[in-house]
Amino acid sequence: MSASSFIAHTTEVDGAIHVITLNRPEAQNALTMDMLNDIASVFLSLRSDTTVRAVILTGSGQKAFSAGIDLMKADGIFTGYFPTPAEQDPRVQIESFPWPVICAVNGFAITGGFELALACDILIASENASFADTHAKFGIAPAWGLSQKLTRIMGPSRAKELHFTGRFLKANEAAAWGLVNSVVPPDKLMPHCLGLATEMTKMNPAMLQMLKRTIDDGYGMSFKDGCSNEQSVAFAYYKAMGKELFDKMKKFIASRGSKEGKSKL
Repeated sequence: MSASSFIAHTTEVDGAIHVITLNRPEAQNALTMDMLNDIASVFLSLRSDTTVRAVILTGSGQKAFSAGIDLMKADGIFTGYFPTPAEQDPRVQIESFPWPVICAVNGFAITGGFELALACDILIASENASFADTHAKFGIAPAWGLSQKLTRIMGPSRAKELHFTGRFLKANEAAAWGLVNSVVPPDKLMPHCLGLATEMTKMNPAMLQMLKRTIDDGYGMSFKDGCSNEQSVAFAYYKAMGKELFDKMKKFIASRGSKEGKSKL
């Protein structure tokens, strides 16, 4: 199914995996206000889908994930889009999405496209992928967390190099710097991401959501506070478990063991 003319939306594994594709290849998947609204709208609508377990965000073609905000059509974005209501903000909707979001970076991700990728939980890069921040080049202020996230991912010195020069960080270098989890050939990108997402569909759904929330909440805390928060979440979970939930957990474990055992026969 299609979300809009520039956002393609398909499903895999009986609707458990949703693939959202930036579909404006003639413009290097550059983002317009309508596209930003549509991305946010798709993620917002998926919150009520009881079958979804993971989302893959990618771009069409093998050249560009996204060239960022379309500066030729950006008047409305810079004069009226910020600050953005949460329900219309794709970064907020992706970061706060309750299920894992994998970014399949199929080509270059520049500035706003770079920020959109970093809103996802896991980044997998094609060998064609590269990353660049051109905020300083064009006199645009970052507003989706890029200046803070890069520092935490790769350290302030490397982050400043990218911010201050606008140079492209190639896929293998991005992996060496800890920006992406892995780099794969272009034709293996979506199969690899679908494989990861499929493994996620096999996890305990409640714990999958809880782990994402606990990790993200703790990332913004000190180590001590993050550990304390983890304990609080765990204690609340076990306190509310009860016999019914415990029995469901045992059945889930038994079913997984049975399936894995059969696969080895």
